[in-house]
Amino acid sequence: YEPLGFGPRGKNVELSAVPGAPPGTEALKAVATRVTGLLDGVVLTAAPLPTIPLQGLPQVVRYYYEIEVLEVAQRCTGTTRTLSLGFAWFTPSSRQPQSPSTPPAALGCFAPVAAAVSGQPAQGTSTRLPEMARQLPRSFVVGGDLPRAYLAGKEHSRISSGWRPLFDLSAGSVLGALLQVQAGIAKLTILQDGACRCAVEAELPDARWDGAPHGAVDVCGTVQRVLLRQGAEIPKVALQAACREASGDCGTRAAGAAAGAAGAQRRSLSVDPLLPTEARV
Repeated sequence: YEPLGFGPRGKNVELSAVPGAPPGTEALKAVATRVTGLLDGVVLTAAPLPTIPLQGLPQVVRYYYEIEVLEVAQRCTGTTRTLSLGFAWFTPSSRQPQSPSTPPAALGCFAPVAAAVSGQPAQGTSTRLPEMARQLPRSFVVGGDLPRAYLAGKEHSRISSGWRPLFDLSAGSVLGALLQVQAGIAKLTILQDGACRCAVEAELPDARWDGAPHGAVDVCGTVQRVLLRQGAEIPKVALQAACREASGDCGTRAAGAAAGAAGAQRRSLSVDPLLPTEARV
């Protein structure tokens, strides 16, 4: 696997290497810590996520990453703000190296992302991202309390699966974000400690959302420090569900798109049926 670190970050985030990292990985900034305040803790992966092929179904594109919660605040702090995670895209123009004549403002909050991809230093990397991940203009994220899904900077749906990151997350919790894209429809699944906790499906707004996204994490509120895990693999429970759904839905979705039928149904799905009953409450 290719090592993956964090890159663009909010003004209250500091990045650091993993303690005790083996030789040769000192420069990999895989730990994100919010050092002050409750907001401005957004952090993106330094590079777009690699595509994970689904054997026999080339029309399905998948992306996956995992974080580990390293530190949470005591609940006596009184805040109900908490972590969100998902994916963020940027315009094709910002994928190209920024020319000297292109002002950073032209790329908006994704100027640091463009610089990270092109290898050029980003001016104001720690100050150009919005206060919260849900405000990223081309993002699909889930989280907060009560948890909701946000698409393109707007609320998409409420999460009714029973997952409450405010109460369910603690130091050592491992969260996975799985994105599956097929015929312009994106499904975002959140896993905690290997179990599917919620899934949301939405239509991607336009062609600017093509291509590999960056992982997006909002180190917000009760969550203070996270680790971007290396070499993460999709848990078996999610992998089986993804294969089952993709093979069963591909014909239906292709026909629906060709006929111009209802398009994307914006809905918040219940937890995966393989999730143990006791974890659904």
